[in-house]
Amino acid sequence: GRDANGGDRNHLWVPTGHAGSPSVGIKASPLPELDERGRSVPGLAPRLLGLGRGDPHDDPGPEPVDDEDWTEEGFSGEHPQQKQGMEAMAARQLGHWGNVVAHFPWSTVVLTVLLHVALACGMLRAQFSSDSHLLYVGQRTPIAAERRHSDEWFGDQPSPFFVILQPTDPDVDVLTREWMRQLFELHNTLYHLEVPLPPSQNTYGALDGEPVPTNVSYADICARRYVHMRGQDECIILSPLQLWLYSEEMLESDKNVAKTLSGGYRDHMIDLGGAHLDVRGTGPVHGAHALSLIYYLDVNDDAFWDDRGLTWDEGARKLVDELDARYDNVTFSYWSRHFNEEESSRFVQRDSGLIGASFLVVLVYVSLTLSGWGCNPQRSRYLLGTCALVCSGLALVSGFGLASLLQIPLTPISPLVCFTLLGVSVDDMIIITDAFDRLSAAKPHVRPGGGMVGGALYEIGGAISMTSLTTIATFLTGWSCDLPVYSYFCGSASACVLMLFQVQMTLYAALLVVDARRRHRLRFPERPRDPGPRSGGMVLSCIPPWWRPPPPPPRKKRNSLTTVVTAPGIEDHYFEDFDGELGHGHGRRNGYGSGHNTPGSPPTPSPMERTVRGGPGASIGRRRPRWSMDKPQPGEPAAMGIIIFIQKLVLKRRTRYLSLFIYGALVMAALFAAPSVNVGLPQRQTVSDDSEIAAFLDDLDNNWRGDMPTTVQLVFRDTDLRDQDSVDRVQRVIDGALELPFVMRTQVDWIERFGQWCACVRGAKGNVSALPRVLPPPPECSVAEFLADGTVVEECGDVPDGRHGKQCEDLDDAFKAMNGGHSCEAAKSHCGKGKMGWRTVQKYCPVTCEVCMPKSEAGHRVDGVAANVTAAELAPERRAVVDVEVPLSAMGGKDLAADVRLARPGDCASPEAPCVAAAHRVLLIVLLPQIYFDAYDDWLAIHELFLREGADGYVYHIKYEFAISDFNMLSISVRNLITATPVIGICVCLFLHPKIALMAVAGVVSIDVLLFGLMAATGVPLNVITLISLLI
Repeated sequence: GRDANGGDRNHLWVPTGHAGSPSVGIKASPLPELDERGRSVPGLAPRLLGLGRGDPHDDPGPEPVDDEDWTEEGFSGEHPQQKQGMEAMAARQLGHWGNVVAHFPWSTVVLTVLLHVALACGMLRAQFSSDSHLLYVGQRTPIAAERRHSDEWFGDQPSPFFVILQPTDPDVDVLTREWMRQLFELHNTLYHLEVPLPPSQNTYGALDGEPVPTNVSYADICARRYVHMRGQDECIILSPLQLWLYSEEMLESDKNVAKTLSGGYRDHMIDLGGAHLDVRGTGPVHGAHALSLIYYLDVNDDAFWDDRGLTWDEGARKLVDELDARYDNVTFSYWSRHFNEEESSRFVQRDSGLIGASFLVVLVYVSLTLSGWGCNPQRSRYLLGTCALVCSGLALVSGFGLASLLQIPLTPISPLVCFTLLGVSVDDMIIITDAFDRLSAAKPHVRPGGGMVGGALYEIGGAISMTSLTTIATFLTGWSCDLPVYSYFCGSASACVLMLFQVQMTLYAALLVVDARRRHRLRFPERPRDPGPRSGGMVLSCIPPWWRPPPPPPRKKRNSLTTVVTAPGIEDHYFEDFDGELGHGHGRRNGYGSGHNTPGSPPTPSPMERTVRGGPGASIGRRRPRWSMDKPQPGEPAAMGIIIFIQKLVLKRRTRYLSLFIYGALVMAALFAAPSVNVGLPQRQTVSDDSEIAAFLDDLDNNWRGDMPTTVQLVFRDTDLRDQDSVDRVQRVIDGALELPFVMRTQVDWIERFGQWCACVRGAKGNVSALPRVLPPPPECSVAEFLADGTVVEECGDVPDGRHGKQCEDLDDAFKAMNGGHSCEAAKSHCGKGKMGWRTVQKYCPVTCEVCMPKSEAGHRVDGVAANVTAAELAPERRAVVDVEVPLSAMGGKDLAADVRLARPGDCASPEAPCVAAAHRVLLIVLLPQIYFDAYDDWLAIHELFLREGADGYVYHIKYEFAISDFNMLSISVRNLITATPVIGICVCLFLHPKIALMAVAGVVSIDVLLFGLMAATGVPLNVITLISLLI
């Protein structure tokens, strides 16, 4: 029991002070029964006095008491803080929440873990996206709408399986028959490859009554196009082998393979890595060092998306790897969409070591910060540091799970969230622990409970709530950015930060209480109760004042402000301090709230306050003078003098103004330099250095550096084919595009093919005059009939003498335009009667087929081009005014049906029926640079043609879309910064004074401006990755 003043009734207070000084008393307890030799129970009295056996921490003396629940009134009285607005509300709620956590710590741990594990299960529904044209370009831009329009009307572009073959010796020329044979071996192996389907996949494609497929081959998943000379759809494959129609027999019959390859490269029919022409562009190809083989897969087919496409892709890659290991003189590299997504999805496995090392470093840092060096169980918090990292990991997986439940895809850069989360979580948890320790240090005998946890959360909860809310709000502004990889990252990061705040206020707070109680039990173990008097024993009611043994030498106890010299145990609160004589004390035990003040008496300061401030009770220690920054104190390190000098310098008024002026000047300089920052994200930087895709990209860059011939589509919308003005605008756009220096020729031109077919049909009907205009279509020709015709019209009627009938030279260009790029030399095996298309081959290639002798040429020719031909004569004729002569033969447009989509069924079927093409396109061969941003000017030149001619259409290629995205990257960054600035300001104003909030926002904006200027000065490009780094 206790008396009215809070003292123990079973103890006496014995004065030990001397005259002229405040009295200091010791509390004496009844001693237990002595043993049979007259000795007391070992160690009790010395431990009470902090002397003799054992560590004074083993038994601090007074019985520990339980902490009281936190209340705002009690906490504010001892720790006055001014909290207003949202900060006060958040701190108050978190303070009450601390009481709940302190009462039910283990229940809080279990429930929080269950919640986060349940949310983490959402990752089972995670969607991983690595498609570059869906991640790294805006989806609300005009060109993105044009891409979707093209996909809607013409279908998704086929996905390539790209293989590069090159000799290990860089001096070897690949334009030889031997290298074509090796390319044929690779092609035949891949084309006829059949990969077994796993049992779970072998039901795909099985129809009623048909056998279940057990293998998958390229023919099952390839993209197809109709071939007139074969009369059926054929898989689309691009390689130099197409010059010989993928026939080894034709290759062996070719007398000059190098000449055939040079002609195909010169006509932009094939691509040769490292090749270049002479100045005139008419001679043979030099420097060819790499060959390519491209297999196109149909992404519109379900077989591509189910496991059949992935199974064949894996089998093909395995086969190429085996060939690469078999041959010593050749190397192979490859790329495919499946392979790219697979490599991107391995980011966790590849970066697991780096992420694990980061967690380990943070673990060591947190453990040393919380407990310092040593293995003293009363001080060590290594387990708590580990739990802090577990909390961060739990917030990471649950945040990703929540994002997956919200249908936010994961991307290759999503792992960057973990580094942001580590930094935020470690800072907040150390702050929480520090606030908790300061409160527990003020009440060492009190068992940790709601007062400490609630007080800590009340003290720092508002700050953590503000930073968490600001971070989440800032990330959500990035979610609205029209850059999917950026918005997906911001969405996932917002979910992770939200989960981190929840886990800090629940799981970590509960673990902090559990750890504090563990340390408290080690420092203040449970003492056995006094056994009381026994028969035959002797009991002392108290300890005489003169019994006290001499103390050991004093030891120092230091803090940041004072040095207190006491006898062991005094600083550990084994004694009561009195402000007056014996019997006139206030009875408050150490100022820690375990006793009560006498009514009407002022509150007694705590020993720490008395030691620092002086006054009554301060004589137990030696007060040290307040630290001064004028000079370092004795014993301070020499570097302290430098720090003191810097502090004195910074605090001067002129220094502050000068610092602000210099900082503002740097910000203004960065603001002027920011527009010149480089932009762009090379594809090589989107994969890791050890990825096999990196080898392919390196080969592509080394052998196809500079401009590469690429197929680009001109798309026209809602064209009335019977309206003269509409078709003239279309023709002028095509003519203007062909006049641009980077446009080589048309690859697929349905308008030109329709003109040839229409002239042939008219000739077959007896009208052998030239067709003056292709569009609008003449009454004798139907666009719908042309698109349905899959034949080769061999006879176009009687051709007048002097036109084509008596010619005796190969019409190689016309033959290539008709059959898709195959030369007369390549079609020599089809000259014989009965061969497929033999009549057409003989008509266009009479010299090759030996139908007649070659006619004498007027001048010397080099590879079929007259030496005296001028550049103007080689320029393409303007299509809007050219007359179409009756050809020898013509092909229907069945293979072009996918390029012309009529508005309604039945359109263009008759001269009276409306003829509106909802969407139609012409494919151009364009020299595109390897760097995406450099293609922006090319896109702009063609785009201006549509604007100038007033044609409804667009030009599209994925590189153009990337170029526009890179061009707009700086404006996207500025727009996002402008959007985030007021959001940050509003969030900070909810917790802080508006002036402080304004300074904080100005600091954030100026830092971003400085970073932009630094990037411009150092040449660091602005792209998606660096934009995310700026956001973090």
